[in-house]
Amino acid sequence: MLNLIKKLFGKLRLSSKGTSVKKDNPVPSKKLYRKYYSLISVDDDPEEIEDGKMYHVGEGEYKWLVVFKCPCGCREIIKLNLLKEARPLWRVKIHDDGDVSLYPSVNRMVNCKSHFNITRNSVRWWEWLEDWR
Repeated sequence: MLNLIKKLFGKLRLSSKGTSVKKDNPVPSKKLYRKYYSLISVDDDPEEIEDGKMYHVGEGEYKWLVVFKCPCGCREIIKLNLLKEARPLWRVKIHDDGDVSLYPSVNRMVNCKSHFNITRNSVRWWEWLEDWR
């Protein structure tokens, strides 16, 4: 009987150490990888979007759009408004060392339902933050 109880507790301990995946999330856990972006300044909305590239669309200092592929792997194109007159509004910050950050977070309400920030070229998943609480 004691061996049976030890075996049961051993199984419970092993299952609690694994990573948790939300059942309602059809996309694999984003904890398995980290995605990095580089920023490219372009005059017009690009026809072809490369993986790992963020396109900062506009003329000279006047930028109105940022375009990139969703980092979760669903391959959807995300276009975010940078015009102060329109809502919702995002901001792109180019740091002194050339790294790029995007504010506020991107919270996709359809398809993959990813929620993430891009901070210093790196994707930070909100799923991770929720697991730490």
